[in-house]
Amino acid sequence: MADFQRSTAKICEIRDIVNNKFIKKEGWDPSYVLSEFGKLMRVNLLGVIVSKENNSCTLDDGTGKIIVRNFIGSINSEIGELATVIGKPRVFNNETFVNAEIIKSLKNKKWVEYRKKILSLREKQTIIQEEDYIDDSKVSEVKVDKKEKIEESNKTETSKELEPIVQEKVIEKKVTETIGKAELIIKLIDKLDNGSGAAMPEVITQSKIEDAEKLIKNLMEEGEIFQIKPGMLKVM
Repeated sequence: MADFQRSTAKICEIRDIVNNKFIKKEGWDPSYVLSEFGKLMRVNLLGVIVSKENNSCTLDDGTGKIIVRNFIGSINSEIGELATVIGKPRVFNNETFVNAEIIKSLKNKKWVEYRKKILSLREKQTIIQEEDYIDDSKVSEVKVDKKEKIEESNKTETSKELEPIVQEKVIEKKVTETIGKAELIIKLIDKLDNGSGAAMPEVITQSKIEDAEKLIKNLMEEGEIFQIKPGMLKVM
């Protein structure tokens, strides 16, 4: 069986989750929210806890509110605290919530300004897959329409038609390779951390990844890792 690699937790706002469509996938394919900033399979949120009950709480980031559930333990953060939440969007009984992997209180309010800067750098994605918006009742109609178009073109595929498919495969390969490298760095930091963090130079050297320093910076921006002090890395 191939090794499972988790998706990167994307920094986003609560409205990106609650105002967009949740796409439920079967089997090993991960479900996601389809937003204008891409597919949100795992999310990284920052907000204030405004209510709390048992193993769930409500997070408010100013753009909206969302329920956060922790099915593997209690929530240590308290009402009124600033917290970062990493987890997967889910829907149950028409209610959107986040299945939390990490809920961590943040004392430094400067994280809010830092998060705003990161959010402002996001780029909207103009290409959205049409099939993600097809109603089940219209699937047959769409298939017939596609079949007719194929017959009209005599089932020929020109190099121009194949070019986007080739480009998509290349991009998909690069993304997979990047995620694999990021996972390696996260695991290495966790291994080298003796309690006071893992030294960045040692992580870069042992990873043997050419662009390790750039990947570390990206992981810090995404909230996967942070510097407990200059040059010392920890997994969030």
